[in-house]
Amino acid sequence: MGLMRNMQKTTKVTRATGLKEKKQHGDQMFPVAIYDVLMEAGRIPVYLHWHEELEILFFTEGSATFLIEGTEVSLTAGDMLLLKPGVLHGGHDKLSAAAAYRAVLVRYEFLAGMGQDRISRKYLEPLFEAERGTYVHMSVDHALHGQAAQAVEAVFSLFGEQGKGYELLVKAQILQLFYFFYLLVDGYEGSVGNESYNMRINGKIREIYEFVQENYQEKITVGQMARKVHFSEGYFCRFFKDNFHMSFMEYVNGVRLQRAERLVTETDKTMEEIAGETGFSSSNYFAVAFRRAYGISPLKYRTEMIK
Repeated sequence: MGLMRNMQKTTKVTRATGLKEKKQHGDQMFPVAIYDVLMEAGRIPVYLHWHEELEILFFTEGSATFLIEGTEVSLTAGDMLLLKPGVLHGGHDKLSAAAAYRAVLVRYEFLAGMGQDRISRKYLEPLFEAERGTYVHMSVDHALHGQAAQAVEAVFSLFGEQGKGYELLVKAQILQLFYFFYLLVDGYEGSVGNESYNMRINGKIREIYEFVQENYQEKITVGQMARKVHFSEGYFCRFFKDNFHMSFMEYVNGVRLQRAERLVTETDKTMEEIAGETGFSSSNYFAVAFRRAYGISPLKYRTEMIK
């Protein structure tokens, strides 16, 4: 996984105990959070997840393919996305070169205010209607892109400085961003996600992710997972490969390694303990898998990360 740097404090990439992120972005009084995300070459950038906040992504470097509710979206430097709350999204292909993006997460209610005022009903709600799809894409060559990019950078600068009354200015800049997305959608000049995506397939994807994220510590087999979603083993393997671009066990081990990496860097547990807690059959197998994924042994990784 890549590194996610919170502008308020340095953190690792957001980790979740389930498909839905448990992490709170911002706080109850000011539910806004910003992140700089570096996605490293040779690794899956951001595993699929969802959260209750809406998200604005601004790609600043490289390129990546994201899966958004079953739709593949190719993103390159300059591209901007507005992702609706509850949308399943993330990367699924290993990157050939490093990429980076900036993310702004905010609760819809924070922007909507009274909920029934003119701003909410006339400008915000139309962006979130089902027929508008799951996301809005603004390309770098769009006439509004320069102003939208400046607004994102202003949000990051305000968070970094945190001067007197910065919360007011942050909210103003985010509302300005929504103004640009509103104009884009109103003119039908931006691409939107496919709301008519096969809901049965999407439901199976969510079911698989939820099960693995909640049971990665236990022994999980292809046969077990296939039975869980009422597929034959052969069909399940094809279904998973087609939708996730990896084998099922590659994904399971990826989830385990995410959890293990956190334990390696944030605890003093032994490698044997970490292997046992993350579903690896032995510490030797864990060490081999970790080195294959991170290019370094878990013990050396711990040493490097705590310097």
